[in-house]
Amino acid sequence: KRLDSQRMRQEVNKIAEFIEGLRSEFIITVQSSLSRTVDEAINKALTLETAYSIGMELSTYSMIPNYL
Repeated sequence: KRLDSQRMRQEVNKIAEFIEGLRSEFIITVQSSLSRTVDEAINKALTLETAYSIGMELSTYSMIPNYL
């Protein structure tokens, strides 16, 4: 995976790096989910993106003023 192609970093550091790269509306929810693995954090972020995008293309919500 791109976060740690050499598999040298601790999982908690990989999770933190992933969260830092998220859209601002995802950070608190993903961080507070206390994911134990990067895969768990990724799945949480994907779930949020899907929920925010119900009835429209993925991430279209981010272009609608005052949507969140």
